[in-house]
Amino acid sequence: MPKGIGYGKPTKKKKPMKKKPMKRKPMKRKKKTTKKKVSKLLRKKLTKAQEAMLSKHSGHHSGKHMRMMRKLMKEGKSFGAAHRAAKKAVGK
Repeated sequence: MPKGIGYGKPTKKKKPMKKKPMKRKPMKRKKKTTKKKVSKLLRKKLTKAQEAMLSKHSGHHSGKHMRMMRKLMKEGKSFGAAHRAAKKAVGK
């Protein structure tokens, strides 16, 4: 007798698979950043535009304020960020 659909033992209907609840991925935590000291070799030079801005700015502020601003700008801070930091640390 030929075998195929309809012959032999009746097959059971398969139950649809249950969906498993998704596992939550662990949250990635941000690493604490530590301030690194910038060596003198890694410091960049100020551009001509930055030097011009500082020379105009120097009429209104002390030498200590200007030295700190120059140092911060060489480390990579913007003019505004360096100005705020210098005002906070040194004053006008």
